[in-house]
Amino acid sequence: DLKAPSRSDDNRRRLAWDMTMAGAYQTTGERADFGGGWINGWGDDRMKLLEGHRRMKEYFESLEWWKMEPRPEAISGGGRLLAEPGRQYVVYLPNGGAAEVTLEAGRYRAEVYNPRTGERRALGAVSGGAWKTPELTAGEDWAITLRR
Repeated sequence: DLKAPSRSDDNRRRLAWDMTMAGAYQTTGERADFGGGWINGWGDDRMKLLEGHRRMKEYFESLEWWKMEPRPEAISGGGRLLAEPGRQYVVYLPNGGAAEVTLEAGRYRAEVYNPRTGERRALGAVSGGAWKTPELTAGEDWAITLRR
């Protein structure tokens, strides 16, 4: 799924999301993208690598992420799922499309998050049980947040 150059800001951002959704962590910054960058302070406005990481950090800081765990058994359709069952869920669709998620009983507020821009869009209320996400633009990555 990842296209050359493998060190592009888009590929690095997508890899960071994949690792985070698997319950792992990652580091970045061992190589600068332009002019030495953040390593020596000589970067310029072409530096894009860390913008996607900043957005991801801000997204997860809006959640109690430390209470969630990967739940691959509760999602189908090519997505990734982090969950604190019955309370909060993050669905990551690395290539858009839709997924089916098994939610604990209850009602949740749902929103779509665009990892490429940081934009959020409300989806409204969702009921527990088997829930199919909306169909999202193919080829682009998306996150869906569900909270009680």
